[in-house]
Amino acid sequence: MTRSGFKSGIKTAGAAALALTVAAWVAAPHPARADAANPKSPADCRAVSDFDLRGKCWDALDRQSQKDQEDAKEEKKRSFGLGLHIPSVSAILPNRDDREREAKIEREDIRDQTLTLASVEDTPVGKLLLTSTDGAVWEQTDTDTINNPPEPGDTVRVTKGMMGGFMCQVTRWQTVRCQRDR
Repeated sequence: MTRSGFKSGIKTAGAAALALTVAAWVAAPHPARADAANPKSPADCRAVSDFDLRGKCWDALDRQSQKDQEDAKEEKKRSFGLGLHIPSVSAILPNRDDREREAKIEREDIRDQTLTLASVEDTPVGKLLLTSTDGAVWEQTDTDTINNPPEPGDTVRVTKGMMGGFMCQVTRWQTVRCQRDR
């Protein structure tokens, strides 16, 4: 092998090594190239060094937080009327933190909901069985007769009553006690 052939072989090997180094550097994760589209925590956004990408990261984190809040509200609407709200120990022996926590829960609690009826049935004992378009089933619990019962497509307003009960406003002037079955 001649001296010039040896030098050209070194140059080729050096160029290949340089190309591999550049390819490895491009493929390696960098703080400036962190996943700004799907951040998991604020720490992910703080790790981004590029100003524009950091802004996009914070925006994505904010959108995810807002989506989580909307999902929680929808879940509360879907479960309206199901189960009982058992008072905490703070109702018996309240301290300041417990009172604040209970007040926050009370502020966020849904007090009423308007339902569109999918079907209206009479039970064998003369009570109404109301099924809403979202699948909730409400049953009349008192024995009041309803002069002009609602029909499918009508709206019924359900509100929380005293002592954990519910009231269904079935017509403009008539409200009956009700409970959610499903």
